[in-house]
Amino acid sequence: MAKLKFLVGSYADQATQGIYRVLLPERSMEKAEVTLFAPARNPSWISLSPDQSVLLAVEEIGVEDRPHLLRYECATGNGFGPAEALLPGSHPCHIGMHPFLPLAVTSQYGDGSAMLWHYGMPGTGPQLLQHIRYSGTGPNLKRQAASHAHFSIFLEEGLCLAVIDLGGDAVHFYDLDPSGFNLVPRQSLSLNPGCGPRHLAGANETLYIAGELDERVYEVKKSSGRYEVVAVHAAFGDGVNDGSVSAIRTSIDGRYLYVAGRRQNAIAWMAIGEAGKLTPRGQVACGGEMPRDFAFDATGRLMLVANQGSDALSVFEMNTETGQPLKLDGKIEIPRPSCIAVLRL
Repeated sequence: MAKLKFLVGSYADQATQGIYRVLLPERSMEKAEVTLFAPARNPSWISLSPDQSVLLAVEEIGVEDRPHLLRYECATGNGFGPAEALLPGSHPCHIGMHPFLPLAVTSQYGDGSAMLWHYGMPGTGPQLLQHIRYSGTGPNLKRQAASHAHFSIFLEEGLCLAVIDLGGDAVHFYDLDPSGFNLVPRQSLSLNPGCGPRHLAGANETLYIAGELDERVYEVKKSSGRYEVVAVHAAFGDGVNDGSVSAIRTSIDGRYLYVAGRRQNAIAWMAIGEAGKLTPRGQVACGGEMPRDFAFDATGRLMLVANQGSDALSVFEMNTETGQPLKLDGKIEIPRPSCIAVLRL
């Protein structure tokens, strides 16, 4: 196995914790080199710029504790920085990066808002361009008493932005005016009441949205510039109304879709067929507890899983023909890992 280098966000509860850098030189997890890339307060989500020269991280803490959006220069050595900007929201939990412009969108779970940022030049902090607030609710009184923005992604070659509101059971779409760096509302797509949409995978004409609370995958198609749900799939086969599905991603070759279940401590996968239709294929144990995120290496042959509840990462070798992950022996110990960003070597 070739060398693999990646960064890991975490729920840091000590000043000596934060964002970690991992170098995995071969199959043995015991030989993984883990170092602290940068200390930070609960950097639960990290995102790399398209050229991987910049790392952005959010501090998932309440507005009273003054969370920041952190910018690190990561082209060489340890993270240089951070250049930071005060983030006027509560419990930011995700960063969506534009595919070629220096733009990013943060999602604030606590106050149900999304913010568009220009993350600037080296040595300068991010600049807030636009602040969007939501006011949705859902039938799950424990989790949906208010809007909870949880994820954003640029689509349509960067000209469209989708923001997911877990509390309001909705996905909001915007057109991006690249000349003025301004988001213009296009469409709000309502999903099944109580589904609690969390993350989104896919691109082009077919999107896949993970319902955290109902543990379903919503297959969404675009037609004439608007999006609509065309099918709903059970990620793990058993119906619930207060579930805990987390990450959803497609394989590097686009042939399979994977979903992490924290309640099940498992990864489910489905084959992506003609016109994006999904067919369930199975599920495997995640190698730990509470899989919050997972990521693939550039070749698509390895999958890294951040098991927050057991303070470790597990590594899987992918069968690229069947899509099935096969767990490798051992684990990589990291406190409360929550997000993985793979670096090019």
